[in-house]
Amino acid sequence: MTKEEKRYPIQFDSKGYNEKPKGKEIGGIKIRTQSSEPKLLTLREIANLIQTGHSFSPGILEGGCSAIHWTQQQLFPVDVDNEDVNSPILTIEKALDICKECRISPVIYYKSFSHTEEKPKFRLIFAMRKPVEMEERREFLADTFPTLFPQSDTSCVNADRIYFGTNKAVSYTHLRAHETDQYL
Repeated sequence: MTKEEKRYPIQFDSKGYNEKPKGKEIGGIKIRTQSSEPKLLTLREIANLIQTGHSFSPGILEGGCSAIHWTQQQLFPVDVDNEDVNSPILTIEKALDICKECRISPVIYYKSFSHTEEKPKFRLIFAMRKPVEMEERREFLADTFPTLFPQSDTSCVNADRIYFGTNKAVSYTHLRAHETDQYL
């Protein structure tokens, strides 16, 4: 790690999974993740945990596992699930083209556990220069990013949202130019 690598606040599950968690496992993930001590991690460290199946909470919760305990957030994931059968499939490549047109770029992107070539499912993670500590700003950013991407799940915007990791490779960049708050 170099001195220039920025660190981002995030909460991770201590347990990684090889496949998408189901049923009672999900409740355990939420409790372990959002009860964990927030960590300041580099994008490389975050990517390594995500690609080894560790779930994460980009919103830092202190004192409980519900949205009322949200204190800050610097990373804003967009969950693309391609569930709308009336819209064309959105691939990672097309999503990255949208990012280029909007002059933003995710700091991390990855295919989810249930991704297939026929039905791509992936996440794009955007970073702010500094942690957001105002709930209204968090809501604005969490609501705005998904609207840029057709086929994203616009319900994945709550402050206590947990995102599953994956069993696939994760792409990331360490370039500060990809932090997006200069555009929003």
